[in-house]
Amino acid sequence: MTPTFTPTDLKRISAHLGMTEEDFKKKWLYKERSSGDWMNKKQPCQFLDTKTNMCDIYEVRPADCAGFPHLQKKLKDFVHIHKQNVEYCPATHKMVEKMKQWETGELIITAVEKDKALARSKRKEDMSMNSGPVTY
Repeated sequence: MTPTFTPTDLKRISAHLGMTEEDFKKKWLYKERSSGDWMNKKQPCQFLDTKTNMCDIYEVRPADCAGFPHLQKKLKDFVHIHKQNVEYCPATHKMVEKMKQWETGELIITAVEKDKALARSKRKEDMSMNSGPVTY
């Protein structure tokens, strides 16, 4: 799965790359038949540097990428997209791993353990501050 490129995305990104919109579309995109959306020809995305996992056009990235992880929308509506992106997108992979941890309770357990450790540390600190001078 790739991001869709809106007309605004096409204008912004092609200008950033010093290309015409037509040249940009010919080189990198195809028009999806059923929806008419412009999408990447290549997966992973041609702008993803696979050595650094960084986006080469981050400052002008498509609205789909800028809106990720689509938290304003219902997560269940994007599950199929996340499943498809896990293989290629480091951000999606990390989010799905976090979701798995929440589902299994690992993150909740970790948060509770951290809270308990912090409380123990605070009690020790309070005890040492309130103990006063030691007399023999």
